Amino acid sequence: MLYAPLKAEQVKQVHRILKDLAHENRLRIISLLVDVRELHVTELEEKLQLDQALVSHHLKVLSRSKLIQSRRVGKFSYYSINQQKMLGLMTALHFLRQELPKQDAV
Repeated sequence: MLYAPLKAEQVKQVHRILKDLAHENRLRIISLLVDVRELHVTELEEKLQLDQALVSHHLKVLSRSKLIQSRRVGKFSYYSINQQKMLGLMTALHFLRQELPKQDAV
């Protein structure tokens, strides 16, 4: 499959997303949501063993990048992966990988 080079705006978007992902707790949240599909804040707090304020901060960062989405049920917000955004990121990274010169396996 042939890919066109990333445009300048796409590069900026990927850069912002990767910066937002570049934190251990945010990667842990993404990993949990990929595994479980959907969790509310209290469940994330328990699984991550982090306080509510810190979990909320990381969720805000991931929401800003649109990597996760939320839906409200009563007093709870449930978070899940934004599959379309994640697929777009993976496609961009796959393109970059395809453009790397071939190297011998180490």
